[in-house]
Amino acid sequence: MMGRISKSRLMVLDRVHRRWSSSRIAQYQLERINSLWKWSVQNIPYYQNLTKQFNLPKAFDSLRQYMAVMPPLTREVFQDRSILYWHQNPRPNRKRITGGSTAMPIQIPTWKTEYDENREDAWLARSWYGIDPGDRLLLYWGHAHLLGEGWRRVLNGYIRSIKDRIQNYKRYSCYDMSDSALRKAGDYLVKSNAHFIIGYSCYLDRLSRINSHLSSAIAGLGLKAVIGAAEGFPFEDSKTRIENTFHAPLGMEYGSVETGLIAHTHPTGGYRVLWNSYLLEYAAGSALQEVFVTSLFRRCTPLFRYKLNDLYEVGDRFRLAANCSTLSFDRVVGRSNSFVVLPAGRILHSEAVSHVVRSVPKITGYQFVCWRDRTSLRVTTNEPLNVDDVQKIRNMARQVDPQFGEVLNVAEVRSLTHSVAGKTPMILIKDEPYEVVSENWTGC
Repeated sequence: MMGRISKSRLMVLDRVHRRWSSSRIAQYQLERINSLWKWSVQNIPYYQNLTKQFNLPKAFDSLRQYMAVMPPLTREVFQDRSILYWHQNPRPNRKRITGGSTAMPIQIPTWKTEYDENREDAWLARSWYGIDPGDRLLLYWGHAHLLGEGWRRVLNGYIRSIKDRIQNYKRYSCYDMSDSALRKAGDYLVKSNAHFIIGYSCYLDRLSRINSHLSSAIAGLGLKAVIGAAEGFPFEDSKTRIENTFHAPLGMEYGSVETGLIAHTHPTGGYRVLWNSYLLEYAAGSALQEVFVTSLFRRCTPLFRYKLNDLYEVGDRFRLAANCSTLSFDRVVGRSNSFVVLPAGRILHSEAVSHVVRSVPKITGYQFVCWRDRTSLRVTTNEPLNVDDVQKIRNMARQVDPQFGEVLNVAEVRSLTHSVAGKTPMILIKDEPYEVVSENWTGC
């Protein structure tokens, strides 16, 4: 996630972002798209078929033409095992695995080399807050590397700890969001000597509220910034609360597991797009824009007009290139996830439960239903789950939290519950006892 990068390289990137004109940016993005498109059509069956089906050109004359004729890429493509949508040469050596805020788990083949691009962008964005590559980080994050079985779980934990030390940061599990666990996390922060913090946004909000009594002690750390990630902040006063407790400016990443970092807040306000790595589209006529993003560097799984199912608000800080490529905007709309509430009142972060699900490729959609006396995992699948699949899910749930594993029921269903807006909530809270009949259960 975060490695070292030289200050001289950061200075070059910063100079490019400050000095390039919008016309030069648009030309750069078009050249990158045409180069990557040619390469992908030559090597990937999915894009070869797409070219024939929609009579797509070998190269695009403009960014507007590209957006007009290229069909959007959706998560459903990544869930279809019959589609070959990635480069096979070089062979993929990693996977981007996500449960996803849309409750549609996916696994995308990738190369290790891809992460270098996002690493540079991340450090560029942090440099806006005065953060240097050598600064110490305290990372309030998930511990998915410790979920699993046998020797591989032990090895993953050991490798992760070595990487963390090399990269000069400490990792603290944020799965457990109970008051007692958050107080321990606050005490850990005071002793950490961290220069900056990154964490799941909802976790940072609750951490600041529970540990307001430590505000003076935390002030002694002289934190440069607190940066939220993975989801939106839950309350209107989240920013004020966090900055008051941690005595540091609050920043925010925007991206996804599939893409990496797309945009980042700036201390002067709003988000700045990492346009050297991503094209974020703008369609005239609306203050709220759907997120369609194109990656501009070589990836094992290319992203051409990938639909992220998010919205961003244009706002007063809006800047454009070629009247269709967004360079800056005000805010991301939504993406604040609910918590899983266990029968005894214990609270788990939503990422904890998505990490439990994402290891089973058969699952195409999921929803956690928190009943008064039980927690139910409803899943839709592309083929039936077997006993081993269900056992794997329950074992991982126990590793996240023993009670979670004990109360978790797994049920295959024909369909998931949708909101009035047609979205699939990751988590539903039911103030009533668990009932099997309400699951529309098909057996698993």
